[in-house]
Amino acid sequence: MVWQRIRGFGRDRRGGVLVEAAVIMPLLVFVIMAGMEVARFTLLQQKLNRAAVSTADLVAQAETLTVGELTNIFDAVSYITKPYDFSVRGEVILSSVSKASGSPPTIDWQRSGAGSYSAANRWWAATLRPC
Repeated sequence: MVWQRIRGFGRDRRGGVLVEAAVIMPLLVFVIMAGMEVARFTLLQQKLNRAAVSTADLVAQAETLTVGELTNIFDAVSYITKPYDFSVRGEVILSSVSKASGSPPTIDWQRSGAGSYSAANRWWAATLRPC
């Protein structure tokens, strides 16, 4: 009687689909979550790119800039990057670089704002090479 049940259990195929689903389900959940994360990353990357381009465009259009105008430009970045909170984990660094003929490029001024991220600015550590 026991041996018949064991042999019958080996031939029973009723739970095959359930076992296959249990094996595939973690992979399917991983693919769905990875797709959502890639979409979120792409949206954030586009917003940061738009913020950089818009900020550079606003600064490049002005012949002279006051501190108040720079503050307004920095304030606009938080609206461009919504719904992401740029003020905590981001910072905009504006630099004015000029080059007189025959001399290497020099940095005229630099301002940072629109966030409170406090990483070291490694760009300044590199020496500017003549164009």
